[in-house]
Amino acid sequence: LALVLGCSTEDPAEGLPGPEPVEGPRCAWDESTGPESAVELKAEDEQTGQICPVEDEDWYVVETEEGEDLVEVRLAMDAPLSPVQPTYAFWTVADEGEPGEAVAVPPADAADEKLEVVHCLAPGRYYLVVRDHGGDDQDLRRGYALSVHPRSEADAHEPNDSAEHAVELRSGEPVEAAVSCRGDEDWYGLTVPKDQSLRLELKMPVAGIQPTLRVLDFEQETIRTETNEAATVRET
Repeated sequence: LALVLGCSTEDPAEGLPGPEPVEGPRCAWDESTGPESAVELKAEDEQTGQICPVEDEDWYVVETEEGEDLVEVRLAMDAPLSPVQPTYAFWTVADEGEPGEAVAVPPADAADEKLEVVHCLAPGRYYLVVRDHGGDDQDLRRGYALSVHPRSEADAHEPNDSAEHAVELRSGEPVEAAVSCRGDEDWYGLTVPKDQSLRLELKMPVAGIQPTLRVLDFEQETIRTETNEAATVRET
């Protein structure tokens, strides 16, 4: 007897129900990809978004009114352990609506899931661009929350952020002021009579900054610098 064995060309599973396709997380696409599609961001309102795909940038327009010289930005991911480190930049708006120059960014070492930074910005109209700190990652599952909070300058001596706008100091008359925002400098001018010594005193409660006092001569050459590097744990 001869037994002939062969393989069927028909798929035995053909016609049988298979597993449902598994859908993974997808980017929540948005249209705010440039200055021409920037979304208006009102003061105090919270805007949500997603940094996805890689190299995604979300563009917003922020406008501050006269008397609002400070802007606090709050930017946070809605969950910890995100692959994205959110950051942002303020850009001026040029005459043709194009971005001009970057005028405010958070500290380079502040990239985290949550940012709360105050900037000194002249009243006006700006682009606010949100992206991943390195521009090389995305978050398919989690989004971010963004809000801006303009407010008035509390330091009555502002603007005094340059030698040309220095406030005159007089012996024995204390001056109360504030480091109001990131990058803020307060300049003061004083005259020391010939053959006189100079004693300066700077006081500040425990703060999140390292207050630094610099003394410069008329040519703006530094004579002396003092910094309290432990200002976060003890008074200056």
